[in-house]
Amino acid sequence: MKKFTLLFFLILLASVTRSQNWIPLNSGTTKNIRSVFFLNADTGYIVGDSILLKKTTDGGLTWTDLPGSGLDSMSYNSIFFTDAQHGYLAGRTGIILKTTDGGATWGTTILQAYVDCLYSMYFLSQDTGYLVGANTPTSSAIVRTYNGGYPWTYEETFTTKPLRSVYFTDNNTGFAAGDSGTIIHTLDAASTWDKQASGTTRDLHAVYFTDENTGIAAGDSGTILKTQDAGSNWLMIQCGTNDHFRSLHFPLPSIGYVCGTGGHIGYSDDGGIFWTKLYSGTSVDLNSIFFPTPEIGYAVGNNGTILKTTNGGGVGTGKSLPALTFRIHPNPAVDFIFLDLPELMPRAKISVMTISGQVLFEQEVTGIRTQIDMRSLNPSVYLIRYSDQQTSVVKKIVKE
Repeated sequence: MKKFTLLFFLILLASVTRSQNWIPLNSGTTKNIRSVFFLNADTGYIVGDSILLKKTTDGGLTWTDLPGSGLDSMSYNSIFFTDAQHGYLAGRTGIILKTTDGGATWGTTILQAYVDCLYSMYFLSQDTGYLVGANTPTSSAIVRTYNGGYPWTYEETFTTKPLRSVYFTDNNTGFAAGDSGTIIHTLDAASTWDKQASGTTRDLHAVYFTDENTGIAAGDSGTILKTQDAGSNWLMIQCGTNDHFRSLHFPLPSIGYVCGTGGHIGYSDDGGIFWTKLYSGTSVDLNSIFFPTPEIGYAVGNNGTILKTTNGGGVGTGKSLPALTFRIHPNPAVDFIFLDLPELMPRAKISVMTISGQVLFEQEVTGIRTQIDMRSLNPSVYLIRYSDQQTSVVKKIVKE
């Protein structure tokens, strides 16, 4: 009886610890939130369906409605601030709003002649920015400004696919990603664009670069791509999920986060090569993630969902990630290795992979100790991925 009580307590403690890593905030709305942007740890903005536009100055504890523009049926899809006073938002019908007073008032531009919907934006300065979207539901659009939005210039995209995300690494070099695995690249500030081979036909919803050469793209069915040569080559990263990713953010070059459907939040501490699923505490689709500091982050999604972490999602304070840990031994190994768990989780499995992420074989985890046969593998370094309904963790092991 004492052993049962202790086990129940440990399971409960682990559940509470995981849930405290991402704390739900009261947004004051049930509308779907499409984008989040923070100037610092306390001051931030959210936008979404039915011209949802809110601001917080206390780290998300309270949210104030701001005056927007447009029809109630219109959605705002993206928001970006260049400094504390100057910001932009964009959405359906090609609507673009600009503020010069921290969101107190907004001027409106509607690009109805050019754009059906704008999905993403990136600004290099207060005056220079780029927005991408769809000219029609089945074609692309790019608009840019060099003078703060007066006027906006429509650019040739050289692709017919809707574009979902845009990122610039300097004044001339930028990338955009979209449907059917589309990635395009400019070296002349969007005057011309070249297509890049992404290696996938899945829709891409986010692209992010940590330096001039290193970038990550993410999209449907667990798709994550990485380049280390400015997009000349994109490598498919194995993530072990079919969830659809919607947003990426890297508060540090080595530390990145992704969010998507089913409440999925993923974490990488090696620049986007290996990803661990964090316990978000929700199954609601998440549409946008943003970290104003390496420790403090916000994820937003459908039904007014806002999640906040103050410890990097459970990884920023040096605490073990996730609360459910496992032990692989012996390491190095010769023939067999053993997986030891503190508790058995539903739908748990082990994947043995090459160092590049190719899955060699998988097996179910049926007890707190699982034996894995490594005899058929050549001596090398391998990856062992444990995954269940809440967790995905990767560790290295040497086969001698």
